[in-house]
Amino acid sequence: MEKRDDPRIPKEIPLEIQTITYPPSEASPEEGTVVDIGHGGIRFVCARAYEPKAVLQLTIHLQGWQRHKRSVSSILDSDAAVAPLSAVAEVKWSEQGSFPGTWVTGVRFTDIYDDDYQALEKHLRAILQRREQKPSS
Repeated sequence: MEKRDDPRIPKEIPLEIQTITYPPSEASPEEGTVVDIGHGGIRFVCARAYEPKAVLQLTIHLQGWQRHKRSVSSILDSDAAVAPLSAVAEVKWSEQGSFPGTWVTGVRFTDIYDDDYQALEKHLRAILQRREQKPSS
C-alpha cells in the first residue's frame, strides 16, 4: 500500500461508482459510502472488490463543496449548488471490510475538472480549520 502525502478527513458521504471500460458498460453504477476524503483521493466501502489499477468514474455527494467554486453559475444556479463532485480515479488497493460482504477500497484521483479540484481543496481546508479551532473536551 502506498503512503499518501495529503491528510484524509473522516467523513461518511454517499457515492456512486462506475468502472470505466471499453466498450462502455451498460451496468448501473454501484452505491458505496466514502469513509475518508482528501484532495488526492478517497477510501470507500461498497459490496465488491476492485482490482488495483482499475479506473473508476465516481460521483461523490459531498455537501457544501460547491460554494468554493469561483464560477457565477455555482452561485446563481441552485442545481449547481447541490451538484455532486464527479471524478475519475485509479484503484490503489481493495480489501475485505470488517463486515461480511463489504470491501474497502482506496483510490487516487486522476481526473477532475480544475475548478472542481480547487473547490474541493478549499472545502477540505475549511473543514480542517474548523476542526482545529474546536476546543477539545
